[in-house]
Amino acid sequence: MIRKLEDEGWLLAPEVEADRQFLLKYVSFEAITRCNQACYFCPVSVAPREDHVMAMDEYQSILAQLTKYAATIEGLFMISYNEPTADPLFVERVAAIHAAGLPPAVLTNGTGLTPKRVDAIMKLGGLRFLSFNLSTLDRERYRRDRGGDHLELVLRNIDYVKNLDLAPEMHIAVLGTGDEQHRQDYAAISERFAGSRLAPKLYTVNDRAGYLPIGLSNEASQNKLCGCDYVGSRPLQHLHITPQGKCILCCQDYDENYVVGDLRQQTSTRS
Repeated sequence: MIRKLEDEGWLLAPEVEADRQFLLKYVSFEAITRCNQACYFCPVSVAPREDHVMAMDEYQSILAQLTKYAATIEGLFMISYNEPTADPLFVERVAAIHAAGLPPAVLTNGTGLTPKRVDAIMKLGGLRFLSFNLSTLDRERYRRDRGGDHLELVLRNIDYVKNLDLAPEMHIAVLGTGDEQHRQDYAAISERFAGSRLAPKLYTVNDRAGYLPIGLSNEASQNKLCGCDYVGSRPLQHLHITPQGKCILCCQDYDENYVVGDLRQQTSTRS
């Protein structure tokens, strides 16, 4: 059995440098800890983080370190648990990502992606990827699920974007618990945006490695991070950078218990 695991690449000898066998594909790099909502499916709703904003010079310094991997990075996502458009420097950071030769990707609740900002980003060259997080068209349920009465604002912003060439891929992530109401919300959102450039996607929320008592869970984890079957090789093809410049092992590590590096003191480049 051990030989089989070795042959299939599940077990590696101590001298094997696994990171050299994979290419860095996805980076999540949030510049702020701030979020303007408290969604039931996010740890922010039960344990909001202390407010922190990364200085622009530090942000640009870390982007400069990432340029070595520009050929393989498919998306630099400006989010982890924050709302990227709540950053007053949001457009400036998109410009900095472009200047570094990296592909900006935005996942947003849509509250701060205003027409003015959209026009500015279009002039910069747009985004590589855009996804709006919209779980219902019912105003009262939206307010209850997210702790903010933002639905009308969000729909205005999405309507402005829906037929623009802002990104090659533009989605609407319809999150829910997989029940009948979730399916009805998905159908309603799909109908509302039919014929636009926005592609609705149905996603079931997860428990964030045991942090929340909802959605999909990995019972084997016993509330400890031990790997997941999300896209790609998580520890080796994904890099997660906090607003303090720290690198954590997994996107599910909300409390940042598994810090693997600090880009303020170390470099991401290797010989």
